[in-house]
Order: sequence, then structure tokens, then C-alpha cells
Amino acid sequence: MAALQHFAFTAFWRNKKNIAVALFLLLFTAGFLYIARYQGIGDQLRQVTGVQLSLNANVNRYDQYATGQKRKLAVYHNLLAQKQAYAEAQAGMLLGDRSMLAEGNLDVARIQLAGYRLGYAGTADLNIPDEFTVRQNLTLAKGLVHSNHQIQFQINTAVSYLILIMQVLGPWFFLVILLLTSDIWLDKQTHFSVMANIPVTPLQQALAKLTAGTSMSLLLIIGAFMTAGMAAGVAFGFGDWTYPVVTTAGQLTTVPFWLALILYLMLAAVLTLFTVCLALLLNSLTHNPYVTLFAGAALWCVGMLFPTASRWIWFIPTGILNLGALFTGAATTQTPLALTGLIGPVALLLGWSAILLYLFGQNERRAQR
Repeated sequence: MAALQHFAFTAFWRNKKNIAVALFLLLFTAGFLYIARYQGIGDQLRQVTGVQLSLNANVNRYDQYATGQKRKLAVYHNLLAQKQAYAEAQAGMLLGDRSMLAEGNLDVARIQLAGYRLGYAGTADLNIPDEFTVRQNLTLAKGLVHSNHQIQFQINTAVSYLILIMQVLGPWFFLVILLLTSDIWLDKQTHFSVMANIPVTPLQQALAKLTAGTSMSLLLIIGAFMTAGMAAGVAFGFGDWTYPVVTTAGQLTTVPFWLALILYLMLAAVLTLFTVCLALLLNSLTHNPYVTLFAGAALWCVGMLFPTASRWIWFIPTGILNLGALFTGAATTQTPLALTGLIGPVALLLGWSAILLYLFGQNERRAQR
């Protein structure tokens, strides 16, 4: 069994495709720091300015006929209140007044949430966050006040950069793992003579592949976060690891960043296990890495491109393949899983992993008859 484990781990990391994917991911997490800084990604002041311009355009567009209607008049007053709240938050940013900034952020989120209850009639092109994001912003604003932290305006510490990486790479981790494991079972056919000389059962071979694929893929994800943290930490400092981060526990809440990172990596471990099980089954059925990639990517696309449909079929893991949305609860909103926090999606992924492994075993037994 030890020889089989060694063969599985060696085959995984000697694969040129996997080496290329690993190098790209590590270089991206280190280099994206400077792209984010240069492009102003995560810059709160730029985002506030963009929303203010949109608010001004919508307020100016309301004329006597629009404001003469009761519902649209209420929206008009809501937009004016948002402008005032954004101005307060922006002034707090520029002046470094933490109290003014905290109150401004709370007011912005509360007023935007009230606007969603009004339906924002006549403002189809209004550039404000969606309702779930507004709820996240409100939860974060309350968490910042409660923990006495100042909101991070831009990427200026390892903590702020790692939070950005969690958001940016979250939707893509499934595809990265799928790419790494798209041919995980195919070396049984490619190196049949080698495998035939190892006195183990197909079940033991599958467990070795599952262990190697899961642990090595997860190790790469951890390595990517370590690379990102070190790159930002050396350049700008490591920051406060108790900074609040929004997640779900049946309802939106905040946890310290260090705990958020642990929870995120635990979710990554479960997602990795599911992806490896899916790759094993697809390899066993198709004997083709490209069909495996296409089928897995199709499942991922359903959740990414058709979020409404993925909520209807919540019992099939499509939307929860987005690790960032899964962590914040956006992937499970408006589904029965929303009330279970992170536990429900984890149980669903583990359940499907068991089903995929069972189907894989059945298909391999039929192939050997």
C-alpha cells in the first residue's frame, strides 16, 4: 500500500500539466497584488465615487412627473438620503474620522436596504450593490463598530489582500482542482504494466488516488494563500488578523479573519474531495480528460451563469461550487440550505462525494467482469 501511495503522489506532481497549473496559481497570487493596487481593485473610495455618480444621474433624471407619483417620490427621497450618507462616509474616509465613517457606512447600508423594499422604481440602471451584498455591508459595518476596527479602504496589508484573494479566486478553485485531477484515474490505462505489478485491489488504487488528489490539491490552495500573504506582508505589513469578515451561520455574521481563513480552507478541503470524486467517476466512464473537464465545467457553469436555476435545484451541487459565494452564504440564499449556515452545504458536498464514489466503484466492477 505504501508503494501505491508513493506512486500516486509521484504521478500527481510529475504531471507537467499539474506543474504548470501550480506555478501559474502561485505566480498569480503573488503578482495580482500589484495589479490590484495599480487598478484600484478593492479601493473603497473609488467605489463610493462610482456609486455617487450613479446616484446623481438618477436623482437628476427624476422630474415633476416622476416625483408626482407617491412610490417614486419615496424612491427619490431615498436616493437623496443615500447621497447624504455616502457624503458622510466619504468625508470620514478623507478626514480619518472613524466615528463619522462608521456612522456613514451604517446609514448607507440601512438606506439602501430600505430602497430595495421600495423596489427602486424608475432606477433600472442604478449602480448600487445587490440586496444580498447590501446586507453583507450592513453586517460588516455593525461588526466594525462592535470590534472597534476601521474599515480597510484599499489593499494595504496581508489581511486585506487575502480577503480579496478569497473573493477573487473563490469562483475558480473548483476549475483549478478539476484541471489538476482531470486525468487522475487515467494512468491506470497509461501505465497498465506498472499498475499490474502492484498487488493491490482497485479499491485500494482508488483510495490512493483520492488521498493524493485531495491532499495535493488542498496543499496547493494553502500554498497559494501563503504566497499571497507573504507577498503582501513583506510589501505592506501583515495587518490585524482579528479584522471582522462576513460569513454565514444561518444568518449573516462576522468572525475574526484568522477564523474566517480556517473555515474557508475547511470548505476548500470539502470542495476538493468532491471534485476529486467527480473526476474519478468521469475518468472511469469516459477514459478522456477533456470530456472530464467539459462535464465538470458544465456543472460549474450552471451555478455561475444561471444562479436562479441553481437555486431551484439546490440539492445538486452547482451554485455551491463557488467557494467565495459558499463562504458568505450568497450561494445558498433563497434555498433551504440558507438556514443551515456552512453545515448544510458541507453535508451536501460530502453526501454527493459518497454517491460519486459508489457509482465509480460500481462502474469499475462492471468493467472488470
